[in-house]
Amino acid sequence: MMEKITSRDNPAVRLCRKVASGSRERKKEGLLFAEGLRLCLEAKRAGLRVPLLLAEESAWQRHEEELAPLAAQAGRVCLLSPSVSAHIAQTENSQGIYCLCEIPVATEPDWDQGGRFLLLDHLQDPGNLGTIVRCAEAFGVTALVLSPGCPDPFSPKVLRSTMGSVFRRPPFCCGDLPELIGTLRRKGMGVYAAALDASAVTPGGMECPSAGLAVVIGNEGNGVSPQVLEACGGKVYIPMKGETESLNAAVAATVLMWEISGKE
Repeated sequence: MMEKITSRDNPAVRLCRKVASGSRERKKEGLLFAEGLRLCLEAKRAGLRVPLLLAEESAWQRHEEELAPLAAQAGRVCLLSPSVSAHIAQTENSQGIYCLCEIPVATEPDWDQGGRFLLLDHLQDPGNLGTIVRCAEAFGVTALVLSPGCPDPFSPKVLRSTMGSVFRRPPFCCGDLPELIGTLRRKGMGVYAAALDASAVTPGGMECPSAGLAVVIGNEGNGVSPQVLEACGGKVYIPMKGETESLNAAVAATVLMWEISGKE
């Protein structure tokens, strides 16, 4: 029989709030908070352990058939009163379906095998990161790499933007991006920074060595940092018409991922 939760002080409710609100708590618990039917089902599809599934009673009634397989595997299933559901919801028009699931582990790529990589240098906006994660999966990018200072890829806002891609293709977080770029170049990989510069080439002009190809996208306001620019082997820009001076970081990343995914 499913447990019913009607108090905001319930330990499960408090845990959901903590995991949803802070990266430190997520790392401590090894859990992330997913909201919405699709995200919860995507967590199951990705094979992630789901210790806790919660649903507002009316939401359970509407989606019982879809949720049943997930409920059968979840460690614990709870029905929520409307007030408790609203208390843990991270969106204004919540579906009333939530779960806590394990954080997927991103292993360091095997850089010696080559591939196509997107490196993010101090990206700020969680929505941009979520879009980039989703597009990286869509274009078959070998790995997405985050520098320190990027948003937590498992925060609720990023999760929603990825629409489940982050469960299957979690980004790799590196400790020192310039150092990593230096390592990749020594292995023979081509590394280009997206930058408006006289020496920059168009996407079609990027050389693709057999050791692989990587592109760096910088901070939305400041671009690629000087230290990272210096570490890269070249610069790339996206030609634009009209009076547009720059593209949104997620849009620029998507264009360049499409380009590098098709290079032989």
